Amino acid sequence: MTITSKKSLAAVLLSASLGLSVAATASAAETGLSIRDFTPNSLIKSDGSYWSWGGKTPVPNELRGIGAAEQAFFDGDIDYLIEKTDGSLLMLKPGSLAALQTYKPVQGLKNAAKIRFNGDALAIDDSGSVFVSGRGEENAYDYSVFSPVGGISDIVDAAGYTESSPSAYAPHWLLLKKDGTVWRDTGRLTGFKPVPNLTGVSSVGENAALKKDGTVWTLPTEYDKALPTSTPSAVKVQGLSGIRSLKTARYGGLLAIDLGGNLFYKGYTITGWSDGTSINDQGAPVRLTGVRNVEDAWVVERSLVVFTNDGSVYETSLNRAKLPANAKFRLLASGIEQVEAGSRHIIMQKKDGSLLGWGVNKNGDLGSGDYEFEHDTPVPVQRAISVSLNGKDVELGGGVITQKSQTFVPLRSVFEQLGAKISFVSSSKAVTVSRTANGKTTSIAIDTKTGATRVNGKAVQLEQAPFAVNGITYLPLRFISEQLGAKVSWVQAQDTVAITLE
Repeated sequence: MTITSKKSLAAVLLSASLGLSVAATASAAETGLSIRDFTPNSLIKSDGSYWSWGGKTPVPNELRGIGAAEQAFFDGDIDYLIEKTDGSLLMLKPGSLAALQTYKPVQGLKNAAKIRFNGDALAIDDSGSVFVSGRGEENAYDYSVFSPVGGISDIVDAAGYTESSPSAYAPHWLLLKKDGTVWRDTGRLTGFKPVPNLTGVSSVGENAALKKDGTVWTLPTEYDKALPTSTPSAVKVQGLSGIRSLKTARYGGLLAIDLGGNLFYKGYTITGWSDGTSINDQGAPVRLTGVRNVEDAWVVERSLVVFTNDGSVYETSLNRAKLPANAKFRLLASGIEQVEAGSRHIIMQKKDGSLLGWGVNKNGDLGSGDYEFEHDTPVPVQRAISVSLNGKDVELGGGVITQKSQTFVPLRSVFEQLGAKISFVSSSKAVTVSRTANGKTTSIAIDTKTGATRVNGKAVQLEQAPFAVNGITYLPLRFISEQLGAKVSWVQAQDTVAITLE
């Protein structure tokens, strides 16, 4: 279960020339809009615009018409809900392209302090009241209506987990009250009973609890026979003491950080692939000596990723029979301010405000503009850039991709709105863009395989050849727009490429 809460404002983005004569600046505050919040697959700018990537959109692309966003609530690698600056919420319904995402106003909830997901969505407001949406499997992942949950109050946090037996399974919630007691629902949030020995608790995650005395406790999740009919007691995890931070990991694992910044891992390693995959229980917690001064940690795909308090991010593989105490960690990045982790990748924000992605990129999850299955070294997340035509925003199905300071846009996203006719021959990958104005026709022919380009039959040399990403052809925005009679400029303060056509 993913934990999501409000974040502080981040630093501003780096300046990028985009091939549009962007002036160099000495002040970071002059480089454009900053990032207010981000998740593993989205960002919110300081102007409240919401941008997401993944699927058929390999770079940040804006979801328009939602108003000013404050933060996104995500589960793993999917944003389900967006909170606006006025406290209202929207439920996202992803489309095949980020620009085609739709949304639905959420009823029954405002000013959510925290939202947790476990099939259902459980929300906690500032007063400690609890709300639920999507109750029951038939309504799973439909979070458009929240209802108040009675019989429980003064809640500061919650965590969802599932109990299973050979014949049944049952989802449950643990709810942490302000007084440090933990209560377990008796089924679908219809009743609540205190967990007998969970008092003095500071945080919960899935079936685990961290007490204020630094000890860690877990509730059982698997039963040999029938599921329990009464609230089970928690069991103290041996080998963990003086713990200040606790996080649950995949396959029921635990990541614990003690007061000295030491990292302990109680979980699993993975060997084999596909049908031959084996999950190997590590047993007792292992103190990992290869990394120190740990601030946070995550299990991401088959790696253990660690963020240290000097702004460094490290990784070690869990793709082995056993994780030794002296496992070596390799440096992924330094100068990092914040990390958001999904199940298979991470997004990191540097001190200059720019974003980096690392990990599995099968569905364009890193926002880097490509579909390489994974990136073993961090890659830049593409800058979130808008395009306007005569002052009106242009909707971009595939987003703006910047390569070597040049801006490229999807074939049909801008040029047709300039009044151009476009033809594309899939067999030869030949593109023709033509426009007639004032009795004069301009025709641009491009071989997207070789980059060979002709304007009205005359060969010209492009600085960079067009390219295709996941079947979408990207063409150089400035070159074609200006050939068609438009003026192109870079509005740095708004992160916008402005096209003017009379």
